[in-house]
Amino acid sequence: MGITYSEDRKKGHEQIAALFTELGWTSGAQGERLHKGLEHSHSLITAWDGERLAGMACAISDGYMVMYVPFVAVHPDYQGRGIGTEIMNRLVDRYREVARKVLVALDGKEDFYERFGFVKSGDRVPMYLKEY
Repeated sequence: MGITYSEDRKKGHEQIAALFTELGWTSGAQGERLHKGLEHSHSLITAWDGERLAGMACAISDGYMVMYVPFVAVHPDYQGRGIGTEIMNRLVDRYREVARKVLVALDGKEDFYERFGFVKSGDRVPMYLKEY
């Protein structure tokens, strides 16, 4: 069986939290807050190997001016198989008419996102105000 992709925002939240935790991301421990955030995202794309979550990404957007990608994650067992590429292709295609597409790449992952046309901002610095 191959990888299948879903845009069901109500599917797989527990597995997404477990994936985030496995990757060392603190948002994996946010429980209901993470669940609600994923459910209310403008887009959520998940990749499945049967019933096992292989990867995911979500986007927040106004649909016209800005699209922000807060999470792109592929399970370590599935990295290097084109799953992240397929998910990003789907997001970029869905938001092709949006004026500005934004994400914050983890150190060392910049090359992956540059393949989709993302560039370092140069004169801008990502900033956060975390409530957890």
